[in-house]
Amino acid sequence: MRADFRHDEIAAIADDQRLSPDERRVMIDARKRVAAKQVPKKYGTHLEIQARPTLEQLVLASMKREEDEARGGRGRKETSR
Repeated sequence: MRADFRHDEIAAIADDQRLSPDERRVMIDARKRVAAKQVPKKYGTHLEIQARPTLEQLVLASMKREEDEARGGRGRKETSR
């Protein structure tokens, strides 16, 4: 895969002492951006977080819904005008 080749290329640039630190940084950053575009799931910077409720949270939410239904409302406080 081409992005994996970029990974090897990045390592070679990082080890190349003929280049100044700034030149290495710019060259590496450019290759990292290209790899992130080609294979975003592997090299991208976007984090995908999936949160699952715990059993306790599900039970508490269910109990709250039941209480609200018993009161005849949907959980919203009625305001008097």
